Amino acid sequence: MRQDFETGNLIGAGEEASFQILRNITHLKYRTLKQFPLFDGIYRQVPIEWIIPQEEYDVLSQPHKNGSMDLFIKLGQRKVAIRVQGKNHGESLKGIGKAQHDKVQKQILQKYCEVVDIHFQECKELFKDRVNEKAVKELETSFLTAKVPIPTA
Repeated sequence: MRQDFETGNLIGAGEEASFQILRNITHLKYRTLKQFPLFDGIYRQVPIEWIIPQEEYDVLSQPHKNGSMDLFIKLGQRKVAIRVQGKNHGESLKGIGKAQHDKVQKQILQKYCEVVDIHFQECKELFKDRVNEKAVKELETSFLTAKVPIPTA
């Protein structure tokens, strides 16, 4: 686990490999948060506040307000939020169940973008932060399960 240089957020298991694989598959450039949402590309740790309208954000509970998308793809009008859900995901949530939190967050996000969840249980190789054929297949399967085509430049 390492810290994101822009946000200070922790980069969990599977996130780095997912990022590298998506860059290879999509041929999109990595963009910094300072470039959001002006340029097409792959972003890291995008605050939920930047994705949904302010009036919707204002009524969220604090745990939801603190949320950010591990990876976020912007390609033209298309927006894809990618949530890397490791086995320790959600342990920092207090007073709200992890599953309920994820469900509510996903429902909110789906109004404004496509959402792909990458789950530890289905992506063992990816969560070892390996970039290999098996990890690529796991990531592609996550997109298929979400019924979200992988964007390509």
